[in-house]
Amino acid sequence: MAKSNSKDKPPIDQAPHTVEQESVAILTILGRFRRYGRDIGGVLSLALAAMTLIGLLFPWLTGGLLAHWVRFLRLWFGWGSLWIAAGLIWMGILLFYRERIPAGRLWKKLLGWEA
Repeated sequence: MAKSNSKDKPPIDQAPHTVEQESVAILTILGRFRRYGRDIGGVLSLALAAMTLIGLLFPWLTGGLLAHWVRFLRLWFGWGSLWIAAGLIWMGILLFYRERIPAGRLWKKLLGWEA
């Protein structure tokens, strides 16, 4: 067997990384996914709303973390827990369509729902 020298190995980047370089790298990566943030938030909100509604309406189907979440909502909000689920659905829809709905129309719709 031949001896392996350290000269045969590829050089390892020995330059020290600074906090600024690392933060710029992280911000660059996050900037690339910025346009998908609303979509990801909308999907997560609608998924949480669907699981919450299933847990509230069919409690025998829940287990684990969902059971604790439903128990928490029922304890603290009672029948208002259904409004929490409705709010999650509304938030998910708004995250998908916020760019298409003008702000003035959004407030009119919100006040209409309140009345």
